[in-house]
Amino acid sequence: MSASWDLQKAVYTALASNVAFMASIGNRLYDEPQTDEIYPYVVIGEGTEVSDNDLNTRGFEDTIVLRIFTKPGGLGFYTAKTVQALADNVLNVKRLPMDNYTMSNIMLEISYTERDDDIRIVNARYRAHCYSNTQIIY
Repeated sequence: MSASWDLQKAVYTALASNVAFMASIGNRLYDEPQTDEIYPYVVIGEGTEVSDNDLNTRGFEDTIVLRIFTKPGGLGFYTAKTVQALADNVLNVKRLPMDNYTMSNIMLEISYTERDDDIRIVNARYRAHCYSNTQIIY
């Protein structure tokens, strides 16, 4: 069993329970947004996972990307970067509770910006190390 879904749930729960973050995006935090969504909004997007087993413990190193979508309104990336800063306050260098895994940490790995017509997007990729709560018995 992989840790990626548990990680996504933990990230969603942490962000959704933060009043300042949710207010900044009008409570629009998604796995898959509607096609006619109002800006700004955040999508918990792409991720990767590699095995990170340690002795008798199954572990994973996961990445998860927050995609922050905004309209510039003359401010360029300001709104998206403000939302990212709020997300960092919730996620960066933290240990989030998970259902079936213990997270050793989650940290911002990289953030980068995109322009897509009149939309501004900040992508913030976080890396987490997660270890199973049950030992592997050989």
